[in-house]
Amino acid sequence: TEALNAASDYLMYYPGEQAEGVRVQHFQKIRLPNLYPHIDLELCAQPGTEKPFEYNFILHPGAYLSQIKIRYRGAINYQFTPEALTLKLAMGEIKEHIPASYWTKNQEQLNLHYRLIEKEGETLVVGFEGEVGQIQEELVIDPVPSLNWSTYFGSLGAEFGDELIADGKGQLYFCGSAEAL
Repeated sequence: TEALNAASDYLMYYPGEQAEGVRVQHFQKIRLPNLYPHIDLELCAQPGTEKPFEYNFILHPGAYLSQIKIRYRGAINYQFTPEALTLKLAMGEIKEHIPASYWTKNQEQLNLHYRLIEKEGETLVVGFEGEVGQIQEELVIDPVPSLNWSTYFGSLGAEFGDELIADGKGQLYFCGSAEAL
């Protein structure tokens, strides 16, 4: 795993009863080399942009498009359209727009789309398909995820919801507390 593009901000982590905190650096990009043979996965954070979080598959020579399999768990329902894969979840919806795919060398676009590999209960496995066999030069697959609801609220102890506020931009803010066990 490679951490790239160190951000200027960080978190202080206070494990256990240790008096001094541990500084945890933020990074804008994490790369997982060879997630599949000849295929890297990049996770990118770009706060304040149109795509605040994205992931990219980087296919190097020798890779096959069919090697990529993305497993979603908890999908109550799903829908494929020409534009996107939409997953209905218990707490909202995730929509993954058809990926922008291009050859790194000349930025030429490649027409790829999602393909269903397996569906069992609330587990869905998808991949990509297009008119390409074994990769001869570097190819980037850039899905565009958007999350319509998420939460970090939750603990093993008691939880208290005090207030829910919407700002002028339609952002929701939940005010409350959680007791850790």
